[in-house]
Amino acid sequence: MKPYLESVRRLTRVGLILFALSVIASAVVSIQYCTALYHSNVPGMTRMFSPLIAFIYLGGVVLAMDGFSFLNKRAESDFYHSLPVSRKKLFWAITLAALTWIAATVLGSVLITVIVFTMTRTPFVQLYALIAVRFFTVGAMMVFAACAIAMSLTGTTITGLGLTVLVFGLLRFMQFSVARGIVANTQIISWLDLPWYLTPVTNIATGQIAQLMRPMLRQTLYSPLNILYSAGVAAAQLVLARALFTRRQSELAERGAKNATMQTAFACAAVIPVVMLFSSGIIIQRNLSIPIVIGIAIGIYLIYQIVVLRTAKKVLLSLPWLLIPLAIGFAGYFGTIGAANVMQNDVPDTQDVAYIQFGGESRGSEAITYQQYMVSKVRFTEEDLLQYAVETLRDNIATIRRSGYINYPYDEQTGYLLVSQPVTFVLNSGRRISRVITFVNKNALLRYCEQNGDFYAAVRSLPPRDAVCYLQGDGPYQGGFLDNKQILAAYHEELPTTDFTASDSYRYYDPFAQYNVDAEQTFGSLSVSGYVGMTRFWDYYNIRVSMPRSASAWMRYQNERSIGEYLPLMQQMLEKSSTLTDSSDYFSIGMMFYNVPMSDGSKQAVSFYYDRSAFDSAVEMKDRLHPALVELAEIMQRSKPTTNPNDFCVFTNWSGRVHKADGTLYGEEILLQQLASRGDGTFVSGGSVFYVSNGNVIYGGMGGMITAYNPCYRAFSEADQARVIEILQQWKSVQDEYNYNAYGNAQDNALYIGELSAVATPTPAPAN
Repeated sequence: MKPYLESVRRLTRVGLILFALSVIASAVVSIQYCTALYHSNVPGMTRMFSPLIAFIYLGGVVLAMDGFSFLNKRAESDFYHSLPVSRKKLFWAITLAALTWIAATVLGSVLITVIVFTMTRTPFVQLYALIAVRFFTVGAMMVFAACAIAMSLTGTTITGLGLTVLVFGLLRFMQFSVARGIVANTQIISWLDLPWYLTPVTNIATGQIAQLMRPMLRQTLYSPLNILYSAGVAAAQLVLARALFTRRQSELAERGAKNATMQTAFACAAVIPVVMLFSSGIIIQRNLSIPIVIGIAIGIYLIYQIVVLRTAKKVLLSLPWLLIPLAIGFAGYFGTIGAANVMQNDVPDTQDVAYIQFGGESRGSEAITYQQYMVSKVRFTEEDLLQYAVETLRDNIATIRRSGYINYPYDEQTGYLLVSQPVTFVLNSGRRISRVITFVNKNALLRYCEQNGDFYAAVRSLPPRDAVCYLQGDGPYQGGFLDNKQILAAYHEELPTTDFTASDSYRYYDPFAQYNVDAEQTFGSLSVSGYVGMTRFWDYYNIRVSMPRSASAWMRYQNERSIGEYLPLMQQMLEKSSTLTDSSDYFSIGMMFYNVPMSDGSKQAVSFYYDRSAFDSAVEMKDRLHPALVELAEIMQRSKPTTNPNDFCVFTNWSGRVHKADGTLYGEEILLQQLASRGDGTFVSGGSVFYVSNGNVIYGGMGGMITAYNPCYRAFSEADQARVIEILQQWKSVQDEYNYNAYGNAQDNALYIGELSAVATPTPAPAN
């Protein structure tokens, strides 16, 4: 017990510094995140505990270097070797003392992070806290163990740090190189499909570095199995370090290595990462690249040996040892090619497949859709689908061998609907084979999948309401969340009554169809994010005319938060816009009309845009439209807000900066008092930030500019509807004529804006 307490005391200064830095950094990062104005999703583990990622490496190395610092000084080394304490006890005392400080630092940092998130009422995945303590403690101990091995093999700080890098990362770099080579050569295996012995994240310490280069690996990095495996590796490394420590001679202090043989071994280890580049596929094997890489490897070896051996004779005598890393490099290259070929040829027979599972197109993303999460749990046993998947995999492999890569032409067979899906084949024996398969036609794949009832339900499933943490970027304690919750509730009730999937990625797609017609007309998308267990989801639900209650709730939400439409000012600036002279003056307006009658009897959502400036192009076209648009602006002032999704209505955004004849700006009184308000009492003065009712944040400078990006849905009186449609007909006709004359785009005479009589009688607004 006494050696342990003494070791804890010796590490107190370094331990307290690391503890303070980590806790303060965790608090600062958490406060910065939690006080941000806008969050779109629940943070991931990497984002939430980013200071602890740095602590894994800094804390592990510093505590090991300080705890075993006496090994690098001859006098102190002799003293510790003369103590009446067994070396085993001394090693474990230092190790347990370091573990104490590491665990305390990790626990303190996790606690302060959780406290900040809780006090600011910022949603987070609660299981992360339990995982983080074990994960970062084990990760730091892996680095500590690697450094302890290095300290036991060398006697200087510089060589100790260098050897720590080799012990810590050499084998994992070799593994990463082979894995990357397999991914590059097979073209049908992703990083998430590799067998466990090639997956970079099984070792969580080096896995943190790998996930920075391959973010998709974050999905599996924090697995409890990886933590358990890494804890076993750390324990084995500590046992090895203890064995080396007990056999270490005091004379090694202040020396780079025990003897020339060890120096040569270090030099060979330093060369291996270079010769492994061929295995990774980063460098293609060509006549020129081979001598360059070999030359670099020889150069590194010679420089290292010259520095440590100091005599040309010893350096020359050690040259034959260079053949070992070169042989490892060549073996790694040919081994990678062979393994890639074996994996590529590993295609199961249909009768051997028990079922398959689909991981989803965005499997490696930080947050997936809830529907993808549900689909990933579905087991497909349908024989037609199993055969289709196996045959497509074989066809992918044949295409790679024929062209060198997956190459399918865009023709009638593919339907312009190529889609790549990660597929896991689970064989009758229990063996799993995971591949990324490119299906030539997404619609064909969906038809096969929909034979499975669980899939049909999964793509139409919605997350539990208590799992939702953000709606349109508003957290559960913000006003916008409660209002958007009504939209989500209506969506939950209406989606099952339609044929739509919750996520458009799982619906049939026609590349030649229009998705702005009749029931397909979309008013916007509701952003929904949260988590289930440790899986974070982020969905967008399209609010369509076919869901009248949801659409009505959406329109009501937008209308209630609509401020600053400035319709009279819009008309004044529009009238003046045809004679702009100031180089900074401009006017632009965008209008989305819903339920516009078309000649084929359908109703469509149609957008129009008009802009003017002192440097106008297409002046003749804009001058022709100008009187009609001024009249439309006047009609807009007589329009009324509506929440009926079946109304002929408009959603208008406009902005402008226009001088009057006397040199003053239109809307000066607005510019003087314009504030960007969020609606919860907070604001930013100066008018440079605009919070739009759908949750977006728009930045714009002053400079005399008026912006109206927060409108409401407006319907026209029966008396005005006919004239508005006539204006739209003229607007579209002039634009079509201009596009034909300027760009040669042929006019589509088959479909055009129809007459008012084509508009079906609007159904009543949905009841609240």
